[in-house]
Amino acid sequence: MSDQPEIRFAIEQAFKQLETDKITPWSFFSTGKMKPVEDFHGRTIRYGGSGLAFDGSPRLVFWEFIQPFLEALFMWGFDLALSHSGRRGSDQTEALDTAHQALSSGIYSVFRRMQDIDRRLRGSGSPDKVDQRDVSNEIHQMHTKLKAYYDSAKEAVHKRSGTSTVPSLSDALELKPGISGVSVDLRKVLQWFRARTHMRGPTNGCT
Repeated sequence: MSDQPEIRFAIEQAFKQLETDKITPWSFFSTGKMKPVEDFHGRTIRYGGSGLAFDGSPRLVFWEFIQPFLEALFMWGFDLALSHSGRRGSDQTEALDTAHQALSSGIYSVFRRMQDIDRRLRGSGSPDKVDQRDVSNEIHQMHTKLKAYYDSAKEAVHKRSGTSTVPSLSDALELKPGISGVSVDLRKVLQWFRARTHMRGPTNGCT
């Protein structure tokens, strides 16, 4: 039985959750009703005031804060692939390739969504009045980082041994009734990431 569908589905859900929790709130920036968003290190990003211009520092924060979340998902996604295929006794290289494809697609999805929000906010509701931000550089940078994690994960196929003491990857998946039937708990993903890399983070993690 191929483990590819499960891996791909889990990663797709993680990116959807990332967009919902960390990107979509920015679409309300100019309305004064933007929900506070925590950055990767637990600092609260909060902007208020109807008609606030999406320029300068706020726009810079918007385009920079997402990168560490993506890197955490890269590491989590590849480890998920290795863990899942290891339990199944299936080809781990094939599992990593599946994860790589899903993570690569996720990069495009995230930056296209951010590109759309950026244009709408700069156009004050009339996106056709402004040019789209060129996101090719951001996409290229994240693909370069993705390749580094991919190469590291492939090397781990030959070196991994012992039992992990970090939180179970499956704990990041939470079954819920609804259309999709499953969601990814980003808080647990980041708890796993910090434990895996021995990072010291806030106790409240990520909302």
